[in-house]
Amino acid sequence: MSSSKLWPLVLLVACAGPRKIDVPLHLRAETQAQKQTPPAPFVVTLNDGGRAWNVSLPAVSGGYEVRIPVGNAGEALPSAARKSVLLKESLEFKAALARVQALFAKKSYDLALLELAKLRADFPDDPKLLAMEGTIHFKQGHREKAQKAWEEAAALDPENDTVLDMLEGMK
Repeated sequence: MSSSKLWPLVLLVACAGPRKIDVPLHLRAETQAQKQTPPAPFVVTLNDGGRAWNVSLPAVSGGYEVRIPVGNAGEALPSAARKSVLLKESLEFKAALARVQALFAKKSYDLALLELAKLRADFPDDPKLLAMEGTIHFKQGHREKAQKAWEEAAALDPENDTVLDMLEGMK
């Protein structure tokens, strides 16, 4: 073999194995991770209607658990703070009512009853909600449940002709 053909083989053998190269600390370049500034923390604002808290969470991966004292240990919160109150004039109430009506129109009566149950939790004595519940039960073929709901609605609003007509038609 000629020496010109041997040269690439020698170079290949010399570079084949793993090598460790020590670079003095003063010659090493900073990595991108070392140059980056730490990310800004997340700030979460919590509000209960009367008080507000800002909670700062560092921007790292992982879960968080934040506990905020709201009073003296063992002190009960007022009922308004324990449960959010839904107002009939609120957009939330109107949106929930629209969902019930849309589900009723699609004949998804079970889902409509579930949405209606959420509203009834905040407004147990609302004659309109009771009338809607009675109509849904009637559409499902549950005549006894429909009659009971309509009777409750009629007791709360004796001038609701629609409910009175439905009860009359049940006889």
